[in-house]
Amino acid sequence: MDRYTRWPAALPLTDATASTVVNALLHHWIANYGIPDTITTDRGAQFESHLFQRISDLFGFRRIRTTSYHPEANGMIERFHRRLKEAIKATDNPSAWYDSLPIIMLALRNNPRRDTDCSPAELLYGEPLTMPCDLITEQKPQGCLDPSDFVDRLRQQMSRLQPILTRPTKRASYLPKDINSCSHVWIRIDRVRKPLEAPYSGPYKVLKRTEHYFTLKMKDKEDTVSVSRLKPAYLEDDFHTINQQPTCYEAAPNTPSTTTNKHPTHTNKNATTNKQTKVTFSIPQKQTRSGRKVHRPKRFIQTLNPE
Repeated sequence: MDRYTRWPAALPLTDATASTVVNALLHHWIANYGIPDTITTDRGAQFESHLFQRISDLFGFRRIRTTSYHPEANGMIERFHRRLKEAIKATDNPSAWYDSLPIIMLALRNNPRRDTDCSPAELLYGEPLTMPCDLITEQKPQGCLDPSDFVDRLRQQMSRLQPILTRPTKRASYLPKDINSCSHVWIRIDRVRKPLEAPYSGPYKVLKRTEHYFTLKMKDKEDTVSVSRLKPAYLEDDFHTINQQPTCYEAAPNTPSTTTNKHPTHTNKNATTNKQTKVTFSIPQKQTRSGRKVHRPKRFIQTLNPE
């Protein structure tokens, strides 16, 4: 699909190999509309192949890859896929979509769009395509224009046009509060997971941050991941711990012993009285990640009486 005119193209293919996709691109798009400046694709194997890379180097177009498991990165073509499937389902025999595809594409190309107020055919050719209903009604003859004058007028009109934003309003999405300050992140696994497989993989180190995606260090390569699939990873070094040294023993003041001996014995003057000392063990106070202090029950704090 052309991003400016919204002109779509749908080609039935026998398979999705790299050679088949490259031949369809050359014979049906480049041969009819010329070499594009940039091509936006997903991360399919046919687009990541060496053959597709050779074609891009040969013709000089730049390829943009969308982030993995993030259809919003190429929402224009995804919305067209939805409309195309709805049109096929509305036919009498949806299983024979190959025969009805040309008529469906004619209708979609001639259908005015809400964002541009005109059809893709009008933006591409300057006038709508002839539909079956136009053959029934009588058309007023129009005067023939000089080809050179028509080209000049069309060139002037096209130079004045500017791309129209399809979504002027920005929809807010939920992001974790520490996503812009954490050093590592987890990546949500959006594919079909195996039984007992964790829903997130990682953690991975953050190399670069943007508004819509992060650049991460994944094994031996760097990759971009949509921010909607990330959540911060709290490592052991990131926790805020309280460096408090526990005071294990606290000596009580020397007090005379209150115990009495049933069998008193004679003692010397230099003999000292028996003294009893209480020793209290202090447990360091812990703090949770949210800042709440953990208070342990006082009845579980033991008081030791060493002999």
